[in-house]
Amino acid sequence: FVFRSFRDPAGFCFLYNSRILRVVHMEFIANLNDVLDLSCVQELLSSKQLISTRILSDSERRELEQESAYREKFEYGPEALVLEHERLFFPSFPNEWCALMLHDAGLLTLQIAASLLKAGFGLKDATPLNVLFRGSKAVFVDILSIERRRQTDPIWLPNSQFIRTFFFPLLLNRKPGIPLADL
Repeated sequence: FVFRSFRDPAGFCFLYNSRILRVVHMEFIANLNDVLDLSCVQELLSSKQLISTRILSDSERRELEQESAYREKFEYGPEALVLEHERLFFPSFPNEWCALMLHDAGLLTLQIAASLLKAGFGLKDATPLNVLFRGSKAVFVDILSIERRRQTDPIWLPNSQFIRTFFFPLLLNRKPGIPLADL
């Protein structure tokens, strides 16, 4: 089974032989390295609020690229970087969550955005699809969503996405009682 993410210019994530791998395109590697060097990101990793991530060594990457099934499905340049993420035991998705899970995912998203802001970074999107759960704990899984912010920009660009995908569904679930799966 192969799953490949889409709509992210920085790279893509896929499941290959029970491993969660992510390719980072060359022009986004410097940003990723800056992100991984942030003390707040290291704290998020150690507290398990951000998905465990490691860069594949050159030998691991060469070994992977020797597999014909891998080569047939994933074409990218030699200058790209390959990451491996922790695989969570039971991934669930927002349309399957109860209101408390959506609330926890939204709260984690806001906490991460606030933590990154102090370091001059931010989230480029704010969707529940960037969060999975390890047991009952929310985990942010899209490390490529973290980017450097312009210091002169006071606006959090994904604010409207956060409102549409977290706030409004929770509000509609609470007041009129519309099930989250219907939203």
